Amino acid sequence: MESTMKKHKRGFSLLEVLTVITIAAFLALGVAKAGQWVAFNSKVLKLQSDINTLRAAVQQWKFSGGESMSLHISTLADHAMLPEEWGNGEFKNPWGGEYQASGVPLKPNSYVITADGLNGERLISRLVQYYGDAVETYHATEANLYITFK
Repeated sequence: MESTMKKHKRGFSLLEVLTVITIAAFLALGVAKAGQWVAFNSKVLKLQSDINTLRAAVQQWKFSGGESMSLHISTLADHAMLPEEWGNGEFKNPWGGEYQASGVPLKPNSYVITADGLNGERLISRLVQYYGDAVETYHATEANLYITFK
């Protein structure tokens, strides 16, 4: 009678262990990719917010009678149109680059905002699309974006 009774095995087969490890690896890869996407999008949103802050400061500067050719980040911060921690715009953007603001010669209503240290054509096209009709022109190099606003 003992020979007809099956012995119960304990543990898992190698195939079961490999299947679980493979599924866990795919899940971990998916979570890592989602984390990268979230990190990238949070940087983009911070960059957009910073540029919006700069645009508002420039508008305030122009409204208060400031000369467009004397436009600079440190000037805006000195006149309390930007938070003090902006200083001169160095190492401010999420990619570690600088911001700059300047007037456009012969176009008193236009101004240029520059963001250095950006990476990727996709990011630059996304920013230009975000600002839409407010963008007069833009120029991008490998790591810098120059947006001329109307």
